[in-house]
Amino acid sequence: MNGFYGFGRDALLLETLSIVAKCQDPQNFWSDAIARLKWILDFTRVDVALLNPDGQTYSLQTVFELRPMALASEAALPLTKGIVGEMLRSGEACHCFKPRAEPFKKEGIADESLEGGSLRSVLSVSLEANRKVLGVVSFGSDEHVYCHQDVEIASRFATHAAIAIQNWQHLARLKEDAILLDAAGEKLRDSQSVLESLVVERTAALRSVSHRLLKIQEDERRRIARDLHDSTSQILAGLMMSIASLQKQFGEKESTYGTLAEISGMAGHALQEIRTSSYLLHPPLLDQAGLAAAARWYVDGFSKRSGVRVSLDFPLDGERLPSPVEMALFRVLQECLTNVHRHSGASMVKIRLEQTAAGEVLLEVRDNGHGIAPELLERLRKTSMDTGVGLAGMRERLDDVNGVLEMESGSQGTTLRVRVALVHADLPVNPGGTGNQARSAA
Repeated sequence: MNGFYGFGRDALLLETLSIVAKCQDPQNFWSDAIARLKWILDFTRVDVALLNPDGQTYSLQTVFELRPMALASEAALPLTKGIVGEMLRSGEACHCFKPRAEPFKKEGIADESLEGGSLRSVLSVSLEANRKVLGVVSFGSDEHVYCHQDVEIASRFATHAAIAIQNWQHLARLKEDAILLDAAGEKLRDSQSVLESLVVERTAALRSVSHRLLKIQEDERRRIARDLHDSTSQILAGLMMSIASLQKQFGEKESTYGTLAEISGMAGHALQEIRTSSYLLHPPLLDQAGLAAAARWYVDGFSKRSGVRVSLDFPLDGERLPSPVEMALFRVLQECLTNVHRHSGASMVKIRLEQTAAGEVLLEVRDNGHGIAPELLERLRKTSMDTGVGLAGMRERLDDVNGVLEMESGSQGTTLRVRVALVHADLPVNPGGTGNQARSAA
């Protein structure tokens, strides 16, 4: 009969330990576990003490009581108080005593109902998991005296309970960490949003400054070109007229006439250079007849000065482009041809301009030079300032009109393409002047 009882007790213990191991609800853990444990271990009262994070105090709570006695509920008891305090200080795994026969010191009592002498026997077992003491569970009985078998059952129960408690504590910390991470992530997202707004704001401000600087630069070019044409050129023209008058007066003196003719030639050359410089600073054809006429004039002059043949394929029957776009494309064309002459060693350049069905303007400049080294080409494709003043200036002008710059190069030469999306450009329309007018002006 005792064997059968022992077998049934072991089966109930295994079932109880299984419930403890599987429990996911800390709120109902002790009530569910105690209800099962009551069948195999006699007790009247059960107290659970858990060590606080500070390591100097512990919390105490009654989780089961059959008698009409006060329930313990303490949040921060010092380790000098109660059976639990002694066990936590000494590292004792199990403590069994008889309160009625061995009364606990009155000043050291933590729970009067458990330790004060009303119970016949008290069994306290350490809650230890992974070599870490978490607390103590204490069983008290007013009739039964605990024995070796009771200690074994209570110890096995305490071991499984400690693992469950440790898992809950880890889970609670993980949840706290998750909340902190969410809060940090939210702050990071807010900071990122603020930074992105600042970047957009500063980028817009830089573009506005760049736009104003380019406008000031073009206005200054226009003013200097006008002053050269209207003032300096007129002075040189007057000088040449005066020299011509002197040549008539001293025509009989061959030496004087020759000197005057030489001076006249130098003045004429200076006049031509000033007019060319004036036109390069700001070609009047760009305002009067449009990009096609200005480009044709510039290409003809470039070809004569450099000896590089240039093929120009511009539409002659299209509407005028917005003024900022025409100016940007003309300046890019100037810089491209300057780079071709200085660096490429090309003998021929093909220039093409077209307006696509997608609302883009495409300017393509292709030469037959020796090309650009791959490492240098990669650097030039970047938008950093070390790519050179010329390319940086082109990119600034194109940014101002929503344009992009593309470069390709190989052993057969270099191709530069400029795309300007007119459908996204908030630009003033050029008043008057079409491609047909440009053709007649050219």
